[in-house]
This record gives sequence, C-alpha cells and structure tokens, in this order.
Amino acid sequence: MMIFSAIVPIKLESERLPNKNFKELLNKPLFHYVLDTLSTVDAIAEIIIDTDCPELLTPYLKNKTSKFKVLPRPSELKGNSVVMNALLMNTLPSVQQQHVIQTHVTNPLLKSATIEKAMAMYAKNLATHDSLISVNVCKKRFYDQEANPVNHQLSSMQSTQNLEPLYEENSNLFIFSKQSFYANHNNRIGLRPFLFEMHPLESVDIDELHEFKLAELLLQYGF
Repeated sequence: MMIFSAIVPIKLESERLPNKNFKELLNKPLFHYVLDTLSTVDAIAEIIIDTDCPELLTPYLKNKTSKFKVLPRPSELKGNSVVMNALLMNTLPSVQQQHVIQTHVTNPLLKSATIEKAMAMYAKNLATHDSLISVNVCKKRFYDQEANPVNHQLSSMQSTQNLEPLYEENSNLFIFSKQSFYANHNNRIGLRPFLFEMHPLESVDIDELHEFKLAELLLQYGF
C-alpha cells in the first residue's frame, strides 16, 4: 500500500466569507470536518497543517494522534495574495513521505472513501500520469464573453447529454509526488494530471456564504 503525507492549509483571514475556516458549521468549526476525515485514512501517515494561527488549533489538537503536525507559516507567506504553490514550497521540506495529498478545510463533505479511491487511482496510473486533481464533470452549453459558443455549435443544438464533457477543477483533492512538484516548476498539478471525477454535491468548496449554507443543508440531511 502506498503511504501518503497530507497537507492542509489553514489561515485566519478570508476575503469573501470572513473567518470562514473557523466559522461554526452545525455543531463544530468548519476546519474540523476535513481534519477528522483525513485522520481516519490509514494510508495517510501524517497530516501537516500549514497555518498562520497555530494557537487557534491547540484546543482541537489537544487529544489528537501524533499524525498531526503544525507548521507555523512564515510572515512572508501570510496574507490572501499568497498562492498555494508558494505555500507548498515552504511545506514540502517538512514532509516525510514521497507522495502527498493536499486538500482544504473548505471541503467539509469530502468523504474518507473518496480520498482512498483517489489515492488508489493515483497509484494505479503513475505510469502514465504524474499527478491527480479532483474534478466535476459538466455537460452544459458554454459561451465566452463575446457570446461565442465554446463547446457546441449554434447551427446544431444537440442535447446537453450528448455534449463533449468539460471538467471543472473543484479544489478538493490534489495528489502529487515531491519529485513531480519540483520537476514541474514547483507546481502541484503536473504535466499529465489524472482527472478524478467526484459527485458535485460532495465536492462543495466554500468560498461564499451561499456555499456555506448549501454545505449546512447537505450535512443536515445526512449527505
């Protein structure tokens, strides 16, 4: 069985939904959901939390296993303008395993079975793909800003179910190796990523208040 390290960034500030990572979702803060799920996956040897607010994680981590490791974020990497690949450049030297899964605390519906399936698909396809990203499949008619059709022709309005699919990166799962990250100019998405399809409701990624409310409703109804 391939063993992985997990990386989860947690910051205090957020632009579109203030303090969303610590916002109460039903009966617990948002960041608890993904960390609880990752901790149940046997193939994950360590969970590294990259954070600018380690003191706020202390109550949660007090009785947790040694899988969890907190990596305080240096001052030059704090703020909303810092991209994820820059954070990973800082975090990867502290990672023990060669293969890495990175996710976000804004994915509270992500299931352990989905994580395990994604890791298995990554391992199975390493001969032909250097990384994995989770996606939602979309069969709808798209237009550019000039109203030009992107994935269909106006002269033959075929049904949407017969359209060639487009794939939306859903920001739930990124799996890669340290080798591929450095070989691809410090990028978590390699040159040949495997597209891992997810259920669109499970993949809800919280940036805005309406997404928070959607996740809340889905959890209430036991999704």
